[in-house]
Amino acid sequence: MAFTNTRRVRIEWGDCDPAGIIFYPRYFDIFDASAAALFERALGITKFEMFKTLPFAGFPLARTHAKFIKPTRFGDDVTVDSTITFGRSRSRTSSASRARSASKPRRRASGSCAIRPPAA
Repeated sequence: MAFTNTRRVRIEWGDCDPAGIIFYPRYFDIFDASAAALFERALGITKFEMFKTLPFAGFPLARTHAKFIKPTRFGDDVTVDSTITFGRSRSRTSSASRARSASKPRRRASGSCAIRPPAA
């Protein structure tokens, strides 16, 4: 089973180095926020509400990976497509995100992570 969510993110000055190019680790923050938006859409509650109402301590990551394809600059709008796939076992849950330019359909970055669901 898989769920997908798409969101648009504007690259802000604080996301960039002095040359105006995104500081690549910021993509991990963007992908994390996109995964939270995906869970919010799928479950109907925000991450904050999950912390308040469920025995939830976050999304533990077992492995992360990113590929930076083309520089993203201050002021660029990127569309982030996030998908989460649930495997047959609890340890096979994974999330993948792809950031592409909103004005040109070229991929800028992609990332994936293996999520370790908390023990029941």
